Amino acid sequence: SLLEAATARCPDTVALVWAGGLLTRRELWEWAGAVAGKLAAVGVAPGDRVAIAIPNRWDFVAATLGSWMLGATVAPVDVLLKAEERGALLADLQPRTIVSEVTTERVPGPEVAPSTAPALILYTSGSTGRPKGAVLSHAALTFAVDSWRGPVMALSASDVVLGVLPFAHSFGLNGALLAPLFSGARVVLVER
Repeated sequence: SLLEAATARCPDTVALVWAGGLLTRRELWEWAGAVAGKLAAVGVAPGDRVAIAIPNRWDFVAATLGSWMLGATVAPVDVLLKAEERGALLADLQPRTIVSEVTTERVPGPEVAPSTAPALILYTSGSTGRPKGAVLSHAALTFAVDSWRGPVMALSASDVVLGVLPFAHSFGLNGALLAPLFSGARVVLVER
């Protein structure tokens, strides 16, 4: 709903920029809806876990937002993990599906009632043991994003934020992506 509100306020402003491309808020909203439709078509239902293994690219953003549109729980997976680390994380998570790219084929997004499932599962770095999945509710995620938008960064629609921190981690996801997007600011994507 935060993205929907930002889109309604300024649909034709640029939301994402990267080397060689850009998406307006309206286009990002359409792509997110398309992802929701594709996920529903492969059997993802509200409450299912969706692993997103995409670097800081526009399709990470569309996959994340589309999963939330469907009512799924998003679990970003760091693409730089070693094969055994990724395998252990996915074995723990047991996602319904893994999204590693968004194709150019669009299908209509489904109408879905608001979900009571968790919004996000972020895995810790594992510095004191095996990585653990930290589960965040929609309310907790909204609080975090509002904190970044307001007192932490004081974002406005005229701001431009460099999205260089990995979106698979809390700091990058909240501070470099979601807070700017939901504030109407522009995010410049840096894949690595």
